[in-house]
Amino acid sequence: MVNAVKNALDSLKTSKSICELSKGRSKYDYNVLSKYANQGSIKAKRLCNALEHFFAAWAILIESDTLTEQQENILVHELSECYRLEHIVAQFPDSEMREKVGKIVDQVLCRCREMPDYPASQLDEDARVCYASLRMDSHELIDQFLNSCKQKYPKSIYYQSLARHTDPHRTEVIKLHRKWEADIIEQTKNSSICIPVQYHEPRFRQKTAKSLIGLKAISLREINPTKDHVYQGYVLSVTIIEDGYSWVPCIHLVIEDEHRDCERIFIYNFPDGQGEHFTKKVFTIGSKMHIINRYRRIAADQQRLAHGKSVTLDKYAELHWHPQLYNKIYICEHRHIKGLFGRKLELHHFPSDVQHLSIFITSLFLDDKVILIPDPYRFSEVNREAFVDQQEWSLYEHVDTEQRYIKDFLFRIDDDDEDDGRQMKEISNKEDRKRSVLTVTCHTDLYLKEKQNE
Repeated sequence: MVNAVKNALDSLKTSKSICELSKGRSKYDYNVLSKYANQGSIKAKRLCNALEHFFAAWAILIESDTLTEQQENILVHELSECYRLEHIVAQFPDSEMREKVGKIVDQVLCRCREMPDYPASQLDEDARVCYASLRMDSHELIDQFLNSCKQKYPKSIYYQSLARHTDPHRTEVIKLHRKWEADIIEQTKNSSICIPVQYHEPRFRQKTAKSLIGLKAISLREINPTKDHVYQGYVLSVTIIEDGYSWVPCIHLVIEDEHRDCERIFIYNFPDGQGEHFTKKVFTIGSKMHIINRYRRIAADQQRLAHGKSVTLDKYAELHWHPQLYNKIYICEHRHIKGLFGRKLELHHFPSDVQHLSIFITSLFLDDKVILIPDPYRFSEVNREAFVDQQEWSLYEHVDTEQRYIKDFLFRIDDDDEDDGRQMKEISNKEDRKRSVLTVTCHTDLYLKEKQNE
Protein backbone atom coordinates (compact mmCIF):
# COMPACT_ATOMS: atom_id res chain seq x y z
CA MET A 1 0.00 0.00 0.00
CA VAL A 2 2.77 2.45 0.95
CA ASN A 3 4.73 1.79 -2.25
CA ALA A 4 1.59 2.23 -4.33
CA VAL A 5 0.94 5.56 -2.63
CA LYS A 6 4.50 6.73 -3.29
CA ASN A 7 4.32 5.77 -6.97
CA ALA A 8 0.98 7.48 -7.41
CA LEU A 9 2.19 10.57 -5.57
CA ASP A 10 5.20 10.87 -7.88
CA SER A 11 2.87 10.95 -10.85
CA LEU A 12 0.71 13.64 -9.23
CA LYS A 13 3.47 15.98 -8.05
CA THR A 14 2.74 19.61 -8.68
CA SER A 15 5.24 22.03 -10.11
CA LYS A 16 5.05 24.13 -6.94
CA SER A 17 7.63 23.53 -4.22
CA ILE A 18 6.92 23.06 -0.52
CA CYS A 19 8.21 26.58 0.20
CA GLU A 20 5.80 28.10 -2.33
CA LEU A 21 2.87 26.11 -0.96
CA SER A 22 3.66 27.10 2.62
CA LYS A 23 3.57 30.84 1.94
CA GLY A 24 0.44 32.35 3.46
CA ARG A 25 -1.03 28.96 4.41
CA SER A 26 0.84 28.14 7.63
CA LYS A 27 2.33 30.03 10.55
CA TYR A 28 5.24 27.56 10.43
CA ASP A 29 7.97 28.81 8.10
CA TYR A 30 9.37 25.79 6.29
CA ASN A 31 12.67 27.53 5.46
CA VAL A 32 13.30 28.47 9.10
CA LEU A 33 12.40 24.99 10.30
CA SER A 34 14.69 23.42 7.69
CA LYS A 35 17.54 25.59 8.91
CA TYR A 36 17.12 24.40 12.50
CA ALA A 37 16.58 20.81 11.34
CA ASN A 38 19.92 20.88 9.51
CA GLN A 39 21.53 22.11 12.73
CA GLY A 40 20.29 19.02 14.55
CA SER A 41 16.93 20.05 16.00
CA ILE A 42 14.74 16.94 16.28
CA LYS A 43 11.57 18.96 16.83
CA ALA A 44 12.21 21.12 13.76
CA LYS A 45 12.87 18.01 11.67
CA ARG A 46 9.59 16.50 12.85
CA LEU A 47 7.69 19.69 11.98
CA CYS A 48 9.32 19.79 8.54
CA ASN A 49 8.28 16.21 7.83
CA ALA A 50 4.73 16.94 8.96
CA LEU A 51 4.58 20.03 6.72
CA GLU A 52 5.82 18.03 3.74
CA HIS A 53 3.01 15.49 4.19
CA PHE A 54 0.41 18.20 4.73
CA PHE A 55 1.34 20.17 1.62
CA ALA A 56 1.51 16.96 -0.41
CA ALA A 57 -2.13 16.43 0.53
CA TRP A 58 -2.84 20.11 -0.08
CA ALA A 59 -1.34 19.95 -3.58
CA ILE A 60 -3.72 17.12 -4.49
CA LEU A 61 -6.67 19.01 -3.01
CA ILE A 62 -6.11 22.16 -5.08
CA GLU A 63 -5.11 20.27 -8.25
CA SER A 64 -8.71 19.65 -9.30
CA ASP A 65 -12.25 20.21 -8.08
CA THR A 66 -13.07 16.54 -8.67
CA LEU A 67 -10.72 13.83 -7.39
CA THR A 68 -10.47 10.22 -8.41
CA GLU A 69 -10.59 7.44 -5.82
CA GLN A 70 -6.83 7.03 -6.13
CA GLN A 71 -6.27 10.74 -5.48
CA GLU A 72 -8.58 10.63 -2.47
CA ASN A 73 -6.70 7.64 -1.06
CA ILE A 74 -3.36 9.39 -1.46
CA LEU A 75 -4.69 12.61 0.08
CA VAL A 76 -5.99 10.68 3.12
CA HIS A 77 -2.68 8.85 3.53
CA GLU A 78 -0.57 12.04 3.36
CA LEU A 79 -2.88 13.89 5.73
CA SER A 80 -2.85 11.00 8.21
CA GLU A 81 0.96 10.97 8.18
CA CYS A 82 0.88 14.68 8.99
CA TYR A 83 -1.50 14.09 11.90
CA ARG A 84 0.65 11.26 13.24
CA LEU A 85 3.75 13.47 13.27
CA GLU A 86 2.42 16.88 14.37
CA HIS A 87 -1.30 17.56 13.98
CA ILE A 88 -0.83 21.26 14.80
CA VAL A 89 0.68 22.00 11.38
CA ALA A 90 -2.48 20.85 9.55
CA GLN A 91 -4.07 24.29 9.24
CA PHE A 92 -6.79 24.84 6.66
CA PRO A 93 -7.34 28.39 5.37
CA ASP A 94 -11.12 28.33 5.90
CA SER A 95 -13.99 26.16 7.13
CA GLU A 96 -15.12 25.43 3.57
CA MET A 97 -11.83 23.73 2.71
CA ARG A 98 -11.91 21.82 6.00
CA GLU A 99 -15.42 20.55 5.23
CA LYS A 100 -14.28 19.46 1.78
CA VAL A 101 -11.48 17.39 3.30
CA GLY A 102 -13.95 15.96 5.82
CA LYS A 103 -16.25 14.76 3.02
CA ILE A 104 -13.34 13.09 1.23
CA VAL A 105 -12.37 11.27 4.44
CA ASP A 106 -15.99 10.12 4.89
CA GLN A 107 -16.07 8.77 1.35
CA VAL A 108 -12.86 6.79 1.88
CA LEU A 109 -14.22 5.36 5.14
CA CYS A 110 -17.44 4.30 3.40
CA ARG A 111 -15.49 2.49 0.67
CA CYS A 112 -13.47 0.63 3.30
CA ARG A 113 -16.63 -0.44 5.15
CA GLU A 114 -18.20 -1.73 1.94
CA MET A 115 -15.40 -4.25 1.50
CA PRO A 116 -16.27 -7.90 2.39
CA ASP A 117 -15.81 -8.61 6.14
CA TYR A 118 -14.46 -5.05 6.54
CA PRO A 119 -10.80 -6.12 6.99
CA ALA A 120 -8.11 -4.06 8.69
CA SER A 121 -6.04 -2.13 6.16
CA GLN A 122 -3.61 0.77 5.96
CA LEU A 123 -6.17 2.86 4.08
CA ASP A 124 -8.85 2.23 6.70
CA GLU A 125 -6.46 3.12 9.52
CA ASP A 126 -5.39 6.31 7.70
CA ALA A 127 -9.01 7.34 7.16
CA ARG A 128 -9.81 6.73 10.83
CA VAL A 129 -6.84 8.89 11.88
CA CYS A 130 -8.08 11.75 9.70
CA TYR A 131 -11.70 11.32 10.83
CA ALA A 132 -10.78 11.47 14.52
CA SER A 133 -8.35 14.38 14.08
CA LEU A 134 -10.83 16.51 12.13
CA ARG A 135 -13.50 15.95 14.80
CA MET A 136 -11.27 16.24 17.84
CA ASP A 137 -13.53 18.84 19.49
CA SER A 138 -16.52 16.46 19.57
CA HIS A 139 -15.43 14.58 22.69
CA GLU A 140 -18.45 12.29 23.05
CA LEU A 141 -18.38 11.27 19.38
CA ILE A 142 -14.63 10.74 19.36
CA ASP A 143 -14.72 8.81 22.63
CA GLN A 144 -17.03 6.19 21.10
CA PHE A 145 -15.17 6.16 17.78
CA LEU A 146 -11.74 5.76 19.37
CA ASN A 147 -12.83 2.69 21.32
CA SER A 148 -13.53 0.83 18.08
CA CYS A 149 -10.28 2.15 16.56
CA LYS A 150 -8.18 0.91 19.49
CA GLN A 151 -9.84 -2.50 19.31
CA LYS A 152 -9.25 -2.87 15.59
CA TYR A 153 -5.75 -1.34 15.59
CA PRO A 154 -4.33 -1.99 19.08
CA LYS A 155 -0.75 -1.25 17.98
CA SER A 156 -1.57 2.24 16.74
CA ILE A 157 0.09 4.79 19.03
CA TYR A 158 -1.87 7.69 17.57
CA TYR A 159 -5.23 6.40 18.77
CA GLN A 160 -3.84 5.94 22.27
CA SER A 161 -2.43 9.46 22.17
CA LEU A 162 -5.65 10.97 20.86
CA ALA A 163 -7.70 9.16 23.50
CA ARG A 164 -6.08 11.23 26.24
CA HIS A 165 -8.15 14.21 25.12
CA THR A 166 -11.29 12.36 26.24
CA ASP A 167 -9.82 10.92 29.46
CA PRO A 168 -12.11 12.18 32.29
CA HIS A 169 -9.28 12.24 34.83
CA ARG A 170 -7.06 14.23 32.50
CA THR A 171 -9.90 16.64 31.78
CA GLU A 172 -10.60 17.09 35.49
CA VAL A 173 -6.93 17.73 36.32
CA ILE A 174 -6.59 20.36 33.61
CA LYS A 175 -9.92 21.98 34.59
CA LEU A 176 -8.80 22.23 38.23
CA HIS A 177 -5.49 23.72 37.15
CA ARG A 178 -7.05 26.32 34.86
CA LYS A 179 -9.68 27.23 37.46
CA TRP A 180 -6.96 27.77 40.05
CA GLU A 181 -4.97 29.96 37.67
CA ALA A 182 -8.06 32.02 36.80
CA ASP A 183 -9.03 32.44 40.47
CA ILE A 184 -5.56 33.42 41.62
CA ILE A 185 -5.12 35.92 38.78
CA GLU A 186 -8.51 37.46 39.57
CA GLN A 187 -7.61 37.69 43.25
CA THR A 188 -4.29 39.33 42.41
CA LYS A 189 -6.09 41.98 40.39
CA ASN A 190 -8.66 42.76 43.09
CA SER A 191 -6.63 42.48 46.30
CA SER A 192 -3.16 42.22 47.75
CA ILE A 193 -3.91 39.26 50.03
CA CYS A 194 -1.15 36.67 50.14
CA ILE A 195 -2.29 33.10 50.65
CA PRO A 196 -0.23 31.49 53.47
CA VAL A 197 1.69 28.29 52.91
CA GLN A 198 1.87 25.20 55.13
CA TYR A 199 4.79 22.77 55.21
CA HIS A 200 4.33 19.10 56.03
CA GLU A 201 7.30 16.89 56.87
CA PRO A 202 7.15 13.55 54.96
CA ARG A 203 7.27 10.28 56.86
CA PHE A 204 10.17 9.02 54.76
CA ARG A 205 13.19 10.79 53.33
CA GLN A 206 14.54 10.38 49.83
CA LYS A 207 18.24 10.14 49.16
CA THR A 208 19.52 12.64 46.66
CA ALA A 209 20.94 11.20 43.44
CA LYS A 210 23.61 13.23 41.67
CA SER A 211 23.09 11.63 38.27
CA LEU A 212 20.44 9.87 36.20
CA ILE A 213 22.92 7.10 35.34
CA GLY A 214 21.84 3.76 36.78
CA LEU A 215 18.31 4.86 37.68
CA LYS A 216 15.35 2.82 36.45
CA ALA A 217 12.38 4.46 34.76
CA ILE A 218 9.01 4.51 36.51
CA SER A 219 5.61 5.93 35.51
CA LEU A 220 2.76 7.55 37.43
CA ARG A 221 0.55 4.48 37.12
CA GLU A 222 3.25 2.36 38.79
CA ILE A 223 3.37 4.59 41.88
CA ASN A 224 1.00 3.62 44.68
CA PRO A 225 -0.36 6.85 46.23
CA THR A 226 -1.89 5.07 49.26
CA LYS A 227 1.31 3.50 50.59
CA ASP A 228 4.36 5.06 52.25
CA HIS A 229 7.21 4.07 50.01
CA VAL A 230 10.29 5.68 48.52
CA TYR A 231 11.00 4.42 45.02
CA GLN A 232 14.74 4.31 45.58
CA GLY A 233 16.78 4.05 42.40
CA TYR A 234 13.93 5.11 40.11
CA VAL A 235 13.37 8.25 38.06
CA LEU A 236 10.02 9.61 36.89
CA SER A 237 10.43 11.48 33.61
CA VAL A 238 7.64 13.94 32.87
CA THR A 239 6.78 16.79 30.52
CA ILE A 240 5.01 20.02 31.44
CA ILE A 241 1.74 20.29 29.48
CA GLU A 242 0.07 23.31 31.14
CA ASP A 243 1.62 26.70 31.81
CA GLY A 244 1.64 28.36 35.21
CA TYR A 245 0.71 32.03 34.97
CA SER A 246 0.91 32.88 38.69
CA TRP A 247 3.48 32.22 41.39
CA VAL A 248 1.68 33.30 44.59
CA PRO A 249 1.83 31.30 46.79
CA CYS A 250 3.30 28.67 44.47
CA ILE A 251 3.73 27.70 40.84
CA HIS A 252 1.02 25.28 39.73
CA LEU A 253 1.85 23.00 36.81
CA VAL A 254 0.39 19.96 35.07
CA ILE A 255 2.76 17.20 34.01
CA GLU A 256 2.40 13.99 32.00
CA ASP A 257 4.58 10.90 31.80
CA GLU A 258 5.44 8.61 28.91
CA HIS A 259 2.00 6.94 29.07
CA ARG A 260 0.23 10.32 28.80
CA ASP A 261 -0.98 10.03 32.41
CA CYS A 262 -1.09 13.46 33.98
CA GLU A 263 -1.00 14.94 37.48
CA ARG A 264 -0.56 18.33 39.14
CA ILE A 265 2.56 19.53 40.95
CA PHE A 266 3.04 22.57 43.17
CA ILE A 267 6.42 24.29 43.46
CA TYR A 268 7.07 26.45 46.52
CA ASN A 269 9.84 28.57 48.00
CA PHE A 270 11.63 29.64 44.85
CA PRO A 271 13.86 32.74 45.20
CA ASP A 272 12.10 36.04 45.85
CA GLY A 273 11.50 38.03 42.71
CA GLN A 274 12.09 35.02 40.45
CA GLY A 275 8.46 33.90 40.06
CA GLU A 276 7.94 35.53 36.68
CA HIS A 277 11.26 34.17 35.41
CA PHE A 278 10.38 30.62 36.45
CA THR A 279 6.89 30.69 34.93
CA LYS A 280 7.96 32.26 31.62
CA LYS A 281 11.44 30.80 31.08
CA VAL A 282 11.84 27.60 33.12
CA PHE A 283 8.48 25.88 33.68
CA THR A 284 7.08 26.18 30.17
CA ILE A 285 5.03 23.78 28.06
CA GLY A 286 7.26 21.05 26.67
CA SER A 287 9.96 21.37 29.34
CA LYS A 288 11.29 18.03 30.59
CA MET A 289 11.63 17.18 34.28
CA HIS A 290 13.14 14.12 35.97
CA ILE A 291 11.85 13.35 39.48
CA ILE A 292 14.42 11.19 41.26
CA ASN A 293 13.68 8.62 44.01
CA ARG A 294 10.00 9.45 43.91
CA TYR A 295 8.02 9.53 47.19
CA ARG A 296 4.29 10.02 47.01
CA ARG A 297 1.49 9.33 49.48
CA ILE A 298 -2.14 10.36 49.89
CA ALA A 299 -3.31 9.71 53.45
CA ALA A 300 -6.75 8.32 54.29
CA ASP A 301 -7.90 11.68 55.68
CA GLN A 302 -6.82 13.53 52.56
CA GLN A 303 -9.56 12.32 50.25
CA ARG A 304 -10.39 15.86 49.23
CA LEU A 305 -6.84 16.30 48.06
CA ALA A 306 -7.07 12.99 46.24
CA HIS A 307 -9.77 14.36 43.95
CA GLY A 308 -7.13 16.60 42.37
CA LYS A 309 -4.45 13.89 42.49
CA SER A 310 -1.84 16.46 43.46
CA VAL A 311 1.76 15.24 43.57
CA THR A 312 3.40 16.41 46.81
CA LEU A 313 7.11 17.09 46.57
CA ASP A 314 9.84 17.08 49.23
CA LYS A 315 13.26 18.67 48.70
CA TYR A 316 12.31 19.64 45.16
CA ALA A 317 15.59 21.36 44.31
CA GLU A 318 17.64 18.27 45.22
CA LEU A 319 15.32 15.58 43.88
CA HIS A 320 14.53 17.08 40.49
CA TRP A 321 16.99 17.04 37.68
CA HIS A 322 16.71 20.55 36.30
CA PRO A 323 19.69 22.89 35.79
CA GLN A 324 17.80 26.03 36.84
CA LEU A 325 16.26 24.79 40.11
CA TYR A 326 17.60 25.52 43.56
CA ASN A 327 16.56 26.38 47.17
CA LYS A 328 14.04 24.63 49.43
CA ILE A 329 10.43 23.72 48.81
CA TYR A 330 7.42 23.94 51.12
CA ILE A 331 4.44 21.61 50.83
CA CYS A 332 0.86 22.82 51.23
CA GLU A 333 -1.22 19.91 52.52
CA HIS A 334 -5.02 20.19 52.69
CA ARG A 335 -6.79 18.24 55.43
CA HIS A 336 -10.50 17.80 56.05
CA ILE A 337 -11.05 17.40 59.83
CA LYS A 338 -14.31 16.59 61.62
CA GLY A 339 -14.85 17.30 65.35
CA LEU A 340 -17.63 16.40 67.80
CA PHE A 341 -19.00 18.51 70.67
CA GLY A 342 -19.54 16.27 73.71
CA ARG A 343 -20.40 18.69 76.53
CA LYS A 344 -23.75 19.90 77.86
CA LEU A 345 -24.73 23.47 77.02
CA GLU A 346 -25.10 25.75 80.06
CA LEU A 347 -25.99 29.45 79.99
CA HIS A 348 -25.35 31.15 83.34
CA HIS A 349 -26.33 34.69 82.31
CA PHE A 350 -29.40 34.10 80.15
CA PRO A 351 -30.56 35.80 77.93
CA SER A 352 -27.36 37.74 77.28
CA ASP A 353 -25.13 34.70 77.58
CA VAL A 354 -23.97 32.83 74.50
CA GLN A 355 -22.31 29.43 74.55
CA HIS A 356 -19.11 29.09 72.52
CA LEU A 357 -18.38 25.60 71.24
CA SER A 358 -14.80 25.27 70.04
CA ILE A 359 -12.55 22.65 68.54
CA PHE A 360 -8.80 23.09 69.00
CA ILE A 361 -6.44 21.61 66.43
CA THR A 362 -2.68 21.44 66.93
CA SER A 363 0.29 19.36 65.80
CA LEU A 364 3.02 17.30 67.42
CA PHE A 365 5.52 19.34 65.43
CA LEU A 366 6.64 22.85 66.33
CA ASP A 367 5.99 25.90 64.17
CA ASP A 368 9.31 25.52 62.35
CA LYS A 369 7.93 22.28 60.86
CA VAL A 370 4.15 22.73 60.63
CA ILE A 371 1.92 25.81 60.50
CA LEU A 372 -1.84 25.31 60.70
CA ILE A 373 -3.97 27.80 58.78
CA PRO A 374 -7.68 27.93 57.84
CA ASP A 375 -8.46 27.14 54.23
CA PRO A 376 -9.28 30.48 52.54
CA TYR A 377 -11.46 28.74 49.94
CA ARG A 378 -13.31 26.08 51.97
CA PHE A 379 -14.85 27.48 55.12
CA SER A 380 -15.63 25.52 58.29
CA GLU A 381 -19.26 24.59 58.95
CA VAL A 382 -21.37 23.31 61.84
CA ASN A 383 -23.91 20.49 61.42
CA ARG A 384 -27.13 21.81 62.97
CA GLU A 385 -28.81 18.40 62.78
CA ALA A 386 -26.21 16.92 65.13
CA PHE A 387 -27.63 18.75 68.20
CA VAL A 388 -30.13 16.63 70.17
CA ASP A 389 -32.11 19.61 71.49
CA GLN A 390 -31.87 21.63 68.33
CA GLN A 391 -35.51 22.82 68.69
CA GLU A 392 -34.61 24.58 71.95
CA TRP A 393 -31.37 26.12 70.80
CA SER A 394 -30.60 28.84 68.28
CA LEU A 395 -27.55 27.68 66.37
CA TYR A 396 -25.61 30.38 64.60
CA GLU A 397 -24.50 29.30 61.15
CA HIS A 398 -21.48 31.58 61.39
CA VAL A 399 -18.25 29.77 62.33
CA ASP A 400 -15.13 31.60 63.50
CA THR A 401 -11.59 30.35 62.87
CA GLU A 402 -8.59 31.72 64.74
CA GLN A 403 -4.93 31.02 64.13
CA ARG A 404 -2.56 31.42 67.07
CA TYR A 405 0.55 29.99 68.72
CA ILE A 406 1.26 28.47 72.13
CA LYS A 407 4.65 28.26 73.80
CA ASP A 408 6.28 24.88 74.14
CA PHE A 409 7.77 24.24 77.61
CA LEU A 410 10.30 21.61 78.69
CA PHE A 411 9.53 20.20 82.14
CA ARG A 412 12.47 19.18 84.35
CA ILE A 413 12.60 16.83 87.36
CA ASP A 414 14.60 18.35 90.25
CA ASP A 415 16.46 15.14 91.12
CA ASP A 416 17.52 14.48 87.55
CA ASP A 417 21.12 13.21 87.42
CA GLU A 418 21.87 14.88 84.10
CA ASP A 419 24.05 17.92 83.92
CA ASP A 420 22.16 21.04 85.09
CA GLY A 421 24.02 23.29 82.70
CA ARG A 422 22.97 21.23 79.70
CA GLN A 423 19.38 21.17 80.97
CA MET A 424 19.31 24.93 81.34
CA LYS A 425 20.60 25.25 77.79
CA GLU A 426 17.84 22.95 76.52
CA ILE A 427 15.21 24.93 78.43
CA SER A 428 16.55 28.18 77.00
CA ASN A 429 16.38 26.75 73.50
CA LYS A 430 12.79 25.60 74.03
CA GLU A 431 11.47 28.89 75.44
CA ASP A 432 11.23 30.48 72.01
CA ARG A 433 9.71 27.44 70.36
CA LYS A 434 5.98 27.52 69.66
CA ARG A 435 3.23 25.28 68.33
CA SER A 436 0.65 26.31 65.80
CA VAL A 437 -2.98 26.07 66.98
CA LEU A 438 -6.16 26.47 64.97
CA THR A 439 -9.43 27.17 66.82
CA VAL A 440 -12.80 26.62 65.14
CA THR A 441 -15.79 28.06 67.07
CA CYS A 442 -19.56 28.15 66.64
CA HIS A 443 -22.11 30.00 68.84
CA THR A 444 -25.45 28.90 70.37
CA ASP A 445 -28.11 30.43 72.64
CA LEU A 446 -31.73 29.75 73.67
CA TYR A 447 -34.66 31.08 71.72
CA LEU A 448 -36.03 34.22 73.35
CA LYS A 449 -39.60 32.87 73.06
CA GLU A 450 -38.64 29.97 75.33
CA LYS A 451 -37.80 32.46 78.08
CA GLN A 452 -41.09 34.30 77.59
CA ASN A 453 -43.04 31.04 77.88
CA GLU A 454 -41.38 30.30 81.18
